[in-house]
Amino acid sequence: MGRQWLKSYRYLTIANEYPRALPPIVTQSASRLSNVKSLDQLAAVLEEQTKVLSYWLYKAEPSKKYLEYSIPKKNGGWRHITAPKDGLKRIQGKLARLLAEIYNDIEQRRSNGSFDSSRASESVLAHGFKDKYSIITNARVHVGKRYVFNTDLEDFFPSITFGRVRAFFIADNNFRLSPLLQR
Repeated sequence: MGRQWLKSYRYLTIANEYPRALPPIVTQSASRLSNVKSLDQLAAVLEEQTKVLSYWLYKAEPSKKYLEYSIPKKNGGWRHITAPKDGLKRIQGKLARLLAEIYNDIEQRRSNGSFDSSRASESVLAHGFKDKYSIITNARVHVGKRYVFNTDLEDFFPSITFGRVRAFFIADNNFRLSPLLQR
């Protein structure tokens, strides 16, 4: 029963596998990102014009960056959505693909082998929003298990601040980004 369920939903999940559904970005590496010391260099890595990147980072008001709206939840109440507008969304997409590529390189080095989706490691705690992972790879780990614990963190994204993200990229050994980005 479990394997049939996996096969029937395989094709439905492809569109939800982010960022693989997006066009590939030119191959980058963590070392190339860690060498970024200026806005011009960051713009070059993201293949953006410096003035466009500068606008979205420093000049655009929050109301010009995001579209806010609410949609009803299945069980009542409202889900508040803050979606980036097109220019910022494009830049975030490029950055997401770059970070996903770096993450995949890190995972590749950690596992010392190639990815085998039929044997996704049980030590992988999250499969969402990761290249080569999906609800299918997550479900495979749980097939035949007597108990499965699933949880969702309420208001997770609003709890992640700029300072926390910045501190991670400065301190993490895989990135070690410069704390000073010159304009």
